[in-house]
Amino acid sequence: MIPQAPNRPETNNDFLWRQLTLLQHLTLMRLRAIDSDQFEADAVAERRRYEEEIARYRRRREEERAQNQRRIEEDTARFQRHQAKEDLKRAMMEEERRILAAIDQSRNNPSA
Repeated sequence: MIPQAPNRPETNNDFLWRQLTLLQHLTLMRLRAIDSDQFEADAVAERRRYEEEIARYRRRREEERAQNQRRIEEDTARFQRHQAKEDLKRAMMEEERRILAAIDQSRNNPSA
């Protein structure tokens, strides 16, 4: 702002200078408001990106957990099938032994 001499009337240049100063001040205030709004918008966008990244990480971890769970279930089923085969082999061998023992007993004891 241009200081005025006490007894001097305002000139056109003084008026224009005051208007320019006021315009600069208002422009600066608008820029600050825009910067503030932009800062807020940037912060909101950054938070959204951060939340999306967390959501992707959580989905990926959940998919890994589900995949691990499926692997465990598949391994358990595979082991149970293997165990069932082994049990069947054992039962068949036991049945074969029992049959062979019965045959041997009938050979040794034909009257029975």
